[in-house]
Amino acid sequence: MSYKVTIDPALAADSGDVLENAKTYTFSALAGAPAKLSTGPANGAQAQAHTVASITVTVPHIADATPTPTTSDVVTVLSRIRPTIEFSSPVAPTTPGGTTPGGTFKLTGPAGDVAVTVTYLGGVNNQIVRLAPAASLLPETTYTVSWSGVKAAPVPKALAGQAFPDGSSQFTTATFRMAILDDPAFDTATSNTNIGNTGIAFPGITVVAVNLDRRVDVEPAHLKDGKNLHVIFNNNAAGVDGSSVQVSELTGTANTASPPIAGTVVAPQAAGDTKNFTITLPASYQLKYGQKYEIRTKTTITNPDTGKALKAEGAGGDDVKTFTTRKVSAAVAPNPSPRVSPATTGFTVKFSDPMDPTTIDLVNQFKLFARDTSGALNTTPVPITCKLTDGPGSTGTATNPTVVTCTPNAGLGLTPKSYLASAVFLQKRLRSLPVTASAKES
Repeated sequence: MSYKVTIDPALAADSGDVLENAKTYTFSALAGAPAKLSTGPANGAQAQAHTVASITVTVPHIADATPTPTTSDVVTVLSRIRPTIEFSSPVAPTTPGGTTPGGTFKLTGPAGDVAVTVTYLGGVNNQIVRLAPAASLLPETTYTVSWSGVKAAPVPKALAGQAFPDGSSQFTTATFRMAILDDPAFDTATSNTNIGNTGIAFPGITVVAVNLDRRVDVEPAHLKDGKNLHVIFNNNAAGVDGSSVQVSELTGTANTASPPIAGTVVAPQAAGDTKNFTITLPASYQLKYGQKYEIRTKTTITNPDTGKALKAEGAGGDDVKTFTTRKVSAAVAPNPSPRVSPATTGFTVKFSDPMDPTTIDLVNQFKLFARDTSGALNTTPVPITCKLTDGPGSTGTATNPTVVTCTPNAGLGLTPKSYLASAVFLQKRLRSLPVTASAKES
């Protein structure tokens, strides 16, 4: 088919100059021949997904959503591969007006053809055909996608009814390994900005299955509650227990692993679940803040469908992931806040957690220093009296985060003056970590 392009002579440049004479161009477009453009995964692709694993999470929902959602939802955290073939023009259906691509499409593994559902991929003009396996594929296995007898749809007419070349493509699935560490407390997030996650849409909300690997904000209590620390494998796993899934503390700049924490219990999240397991540390284990941990899954764990042992992708051997629990923090602020009263009478130190009162030194860990009119700091501290006003060992609520309130013995007076209040913790003791916090208020 021939085409002609005409450029209007009145077309003007920014300078005001015009073409004066019309410009005409002609060209011909050849019909070409039907062809395969691409496959997904690409031919020869390695380490492709091969299974489906789900977790159950509780999420908030927008009221009056339709259909009415439940408070607990099953979230897919791992998806098996669904191969696609992209053609150069729309693929004819099996019957005129039908919704099933015509031709023969196969997914073939070591044991023969795999049961698949063949559909058009929506929104792409019937040019992409997708093969959805009925069951999980096998790990570390090569599969072949093939197509034959595929013809072009009636539109465009230039290619109508012409045959696409028969063809095939291969890909290899990933090794059998630990896929992610999961904490449902993170999964209830309403954004999918966290790295390495799968966002799942529900009415009015997006649920995110979060991989804890290399995170530094894991809640220490979740290591022991038997609910929130999950190890999820990328296929069915056998031989999973406290000896094959080990939790260790990492110490020093070299991150040297200490002996595995004895008494750790590893069990299926639900009866019969062979992919999702819960890790529970023993009640005797002392929770630690700001501690780096290693989760090591051993090669004694196997995939019962293939007999293949677990191994890290590309390296082999045990599969390891790490995370760090969050640190304890403390915030120093004037008391009362200048927003509440212009007459500050002292300062408070609010901890992020309930602290062991025996590790808090109310005499030596909290200081108040005055500044002179030039801003120089007086190195002699202002005499103060500090007491626990909330949290364990206080007159407040024992389960609340600890609050220390410090008041100058002689008062601060009403004359404007600058002070530096500080809280310094140099020992690493029970339920406290090295924390330095300070505040300056006039």
